[in-house]
Amino acid sequence: MSGGTCGTLQTARASPLVTLLTAAALAASGMTALSSAARAADADLAANGGFESGLDGWTCTAGKAVTSPVRSGTGALEATRPAPTTPAAPRRWR
Repeated sequence: MSGGTCGTLQTARASPLVTLLTAAALAASGMTALSSAARAADADLAANGGFESGLDGWTCTAGKAVTSPVRSGTGALEATRPAPTTPAAPRRWR
């Protein structure tokens, strides 16, 4: 090799049909993986988790289901602080 040139690398060329089939297989597997992840993200982790059906499935002694204000959806839980049953004893500092 004289004159500063390098040898060339010979590569095999895939047929257009093989290229098309490979691209289709990769695209199909990618769509399947994405749709599985999307289904998992959409799954409810708690029954009636958005309180759209009021308090069905929930036990709540210090709150109620409301339709406004809500963060998303059509329902929410409005928690209330229960009144103390006995007044707190005064604190004395020494």
